[in-house]
Amino acid sequence: MAEQAGVNSSLNPPGKARYTVVITRPAGQAAPLATQLAAAGIATLEFPLIDIAPAEDPGPLRSALGALERYALVVFVSPNAIDHAFGQFGSIWPHALPVGVVGPGSVAALARHGVDVPAYRVI
Repeated sequence: MAEQAGVNSSLNPPGKARYTVVITRPAGQAAPLATQLAAAGIATLEFPLIDIAPAEDPGPLRSALGALERYALVVFVSPNAIDHAFGQFGSIWPHALPVGVVGPGSVAALARHGVDVPAYRVI
């Protein structure tokens, strides 16, 4: 039953784990965190609460990315958002346009797309 629910019990037999952490990352994106937690002796339960999918109408995104010169700052909320936007944009990011991100995963995603300090301002 635990295996069907996505519980990682390899290091913690049933009833032996100190903690169980519920991982709510999108399907297919929980493994790195689950591995780290298992190494620390913590059981995990994968319970995706977010579904990542392309926009039904990509027009507004394409329009916004085509008019970047109008913006003072662009903020991305996740590595998934960065990968999707750069997949649509497919061009060089304007050096003068700062990019705001939420965490180190987003900084790494920007770097994968060639937007990295010191050439770019990443906030």
